[in-house]
Amino acid sequence: MPRKILIALVSALVFVAHAHAADSNPKPAPGPVAVHPEADLDHLVKGELDAVIAGFDATMTSALPKSQLATVWTALGSQAGTYKSHGKAEMSEQGGYRVALIPMAFEKGDLLAKLVYDSDGKIAGLFFLPAPSKPAFQHSGIRSLEFT
Repeated sequence: MPRKILIALVSALVFVAHAHAADSNPKPAPGPVAVHPEADLDHLVKGELDAVIAGFDATMTSALPKSQLATVWTALGSQAGTYKSHGKAEMSEQGGYRVALIPMAFEKGDLLAKLVYDSDGKIAGLFFLPAPSKPAFQHSGIRSLEFT
């Protein structure tokens, strides 16, 4: 996948996140509101953009309207190829937000979807990142032996 276009796509989404981070009223720490990152990603994959946008917070709704979200998804498909599948979300907390990282498989390679949720369970950030490199095989039980 050409890195320049992927970097441009990720940069556009980072702009949305920075606009949200500049909000003068930061959200409190996450509460018990449930989030469903795999379902949110499924809506996007199926083209159910209204369902995706319904999960956005106010900043995301204004920064990434339906038409722009459609453009981002189309551009991603143009670069990565046909969507194949995604894995389960790995959840963490960062700066009062819950972050879901979901591995995605495309025809031309793997990506990582990053969905950021505020304390109300609304999507406050959406990113598509290059998947981390898979480590080379390492077996901890094998030691180097020297024969003479």
